[in-house]
Amino acid sequence: MEVPTGARSVPVGLDARSVLDTVPRAVVVTDSSGVILLWSEGAERLYGWTESEVLGRSVIDVLAPMGERDDNAALFQRVASGEQWEGDRVVVNRRGERVRVSTAARTLRDESSGMVAIVGVSVDVTDLRLADQRARDVADHFRLALLASGLGTWRWDMATGETRWDEHLEALHGLAPGEFDGTFDTYVSFLHPDDRDAVLGAVRVAVETKSSYRVEHRIIWTDGTVRWIAGAGAVTLDDRGEVSGTMGCVADITDRVDKDDELRRLASESLLAADRERVSRERLEFLSAINDALDGS
Repeated sequence: MEVPTGARSVPVGLDARSVLDTVPRAVVVTDSSGVILLWSEGAERLYGWTESEVLGRSVIDVLAPMGERDDNAALFQRVASGEQWEGDRVVVNRRGERVRVSTAARTLRDESSGMVAIVGVSVDVTDLRLADQRARDVADHFRLALLASGLGTWRWDMATGETRWDEHLEALHGLAPGEFDGTFDTYVSFLHPDDRDAVLGAVRVAVETKSSYRVEHRIIWTDGTVRWIAGAGAVTLDDRGEVSGTMGCVADITDRVDKDDELRRLASESLLAADRERVSRERLEFLSAINDALDGS
């Protein structure tokens, strides 16, 4: 028999089973009724049973948690009928611990014999899913904190120039959700002309020194409304420690600035009134002194 040009010979001793055992995931093969036919070394590491302990047993009996076997059996029948399935499921290992695994299951059919085999490849994602849940919890907590405090957030990507605003920050600039186009130029256009250089200068210094910054400045809405905002930002760094952009939060401080202006106005008026009163008192004292001098003469 001639070997086709370009074909490579299979190394001696290399078979499908040895290849499966090198896969760092659990590979389980069953027949169409769920009886285990093959149990890879990855399956031994993940589930705890050796192959000799599970061959010939039902995969449902071995891995499905009590109370969930009917659901597992129904899922297995869907795969056995030809459906390709991928997703998370919970299994029980040899120590009785519940483990969350991500599984991809496929049906293999031998057309000559009609034999059906089910191949399942799984990986432990317990820690990953817990980390994902913690990240979601932190994100939800952060989002609720921002919502309660009235803060809007942004992130600027220096490489692409894209600036992402959340809906609250859009509202702080008089925009509807999704109306901000994500460009740095549009952000700059909202800055009050008298404050623009100072704000961009603060950002530039933060990028150059890889530091954070705080600014208070005016913005102008598209309808001409002038608002005061306070922003706190910091640079983001890539894997090499180089600046990749900025991120931070913003609050509307217009009411506070208006109150401060009103207090300053009242203080100024009080000082003027006190000064007028002092001048009037001194004038009266001067006239009184003149009258006394005239009376004495």
